[in-house]
Amino acid sequence: MIAVQPHRADLLKYSRQRRTRRRVNRVILIFILLLILTFSLLIAINQPRWQITTIKIFNPSNNNSTEIKRVVEEILFTHYYGLIKKSNRWLYPKTEIRDRLLASWPNLEEIGLSYQPRTNVLIIKLTERRASLIWCQQLTPRQCQFADAKGITFDSAASFSDQLFFEVVDEAARPTINPITIQRIQELKLALEEVLPGQPKITGAVYTRDNDFRFSTFDWTIIASRNRPVDATANDLRTALSSRDFLAELAANTHQLEYIDLRFAEKVFYKFRD
Repeated sequence: MIAVQPHRADLLKYSRQRRTRRRVNRVILIFILLLILTFSLLIAINQPRWQITTIKIFNPSNNNSTEIKRVVEEILFTHYYGLIKKSNRWLYPKTEIRDRLLASWPNLEEIGLSYQPRTNVLIIKLTERRASLIWCQQLTPRQCQFADAKGITFDSAASFSDQLFFEVVDEAARPTINPITIQRIQELKLALEEVLPGQPKITGAVYTRDNDFRFSTFDWTIIASRNRPVDATANDLRTALSSRDFLAELAANTHQLEYIDLRFAEKVFYKFRD
């Protein structure tokens, strides 16, 4: 009897098919194992013991604490991609919480977040902005806001606040203001006051339509440029106040000085009232 031997090409084809089936089965097995592992991890990571259960807010003024807590709870009670709770102690969204609170409450300067693992408590420490001046738009009625030392405007200022804080009036009533402009005004105020002799301190300022600054003292006005260096402006005022000719005119015209103009480099213009 003659044995029939399979063709070599058929053997190779069969061998390749077996290897392919093994690979496919291995991929399917790995995929199933990954699904089981992922599902188990999701169940474990969403366990109540790993979740933030309490929110404590430390707010010096105690303003808006209830509303702030409500906003944070809204964030924590949602999920990442509908799978992982945002209240997870390791994965809670610090950046989202900070950005949401800072956008909702401009009077907040810093937001500190910390977690206490033993009690599952999220502690939120709020630092509020401190008013450095009042920024007002020259409208009817006039609209004023507090501004901090960084030039950031926040809460509305009451009508009596100008008696407590340095006031800047925006003559052009610009809808928005660059914080750098407010910082420049504060820097100029401090630099000019260091030069001014005795009592005539700066009581207020106007941001003009020409983007210049007019600082008011009890008797006269100092005009300064927003674009000139602060030190150069202060030095020009120092030079003017040390000039014998200017001091002689000032003595002869007591309380008649109307303004000193420091907008131009190494040139000082001034005018006395008629």
